[in-house]
Amino acid sequence: MAILVTGNTFATGDNVTAATLNAAVNSATFDTGAVDNATTQLSGGAIIVKDGGITPAKMSTSGPSWDASGNHTITGTFTISANNKSIIFTPVTGAAARITHGADDLLSFRAAANGFKWVNNADSAELARVDNSGNFGLGVTSFGTSAVGVVGLVNATAPGSSPAGMGQLYVESGALKFRGSSGTVTTVAPA
Repeated sequence: MAILVTGNTFATGDNVTAATLNAAVNSATFDTGAVDNATTQLSGGAIIVKDGGITPAKMSTSGPSWDASGNHTITGTFTISANNKSIIFTPVTGAAARITHGADDLLSFRAAANGFKWVNNADSAELARVDNSGNFGLGVTSFGTSAVGVVGLVNATAPGSSPAGMGQLYVESGALKFRGSSGTVTTVAPA
């Protein structure tokens, strides 16, 4: 199987000169036998990697991997050490970008038209949101007219216990309440 097509074909009795020898080498091109057409192909006389020609196994035996659906798996530690230290998620419109640990989501968020929001692992309930005006909501999806830098809290189920070394802030029937570690409940602001 030929790999090269020479730039000059010699016949019996031809004189080999510098010009014909240079032409044979300098004008040579790759023959179709130089590629397998599964992983490599010819393009303009050059050998290039064919689309889909490199599989994860050819890239690494123990590092990142991916499947035909575009799902990537990284084992070990993932480190970003460039000047622009960021991870950019571009999910399909309407889908939540996720950082997960096994089957349990550690963080699940969705880009919203005016900010972003955290959702539960089933992506069926919004847990928190930050909008473009700097408003932060726990369990709320909207804020009052002209709100900027507001913290919104949904009516909560009052805590039934008082863990040591902390206090709990919550809203009950529209009133802001605080429960200290001794169990005392104080209404900070009425409804």
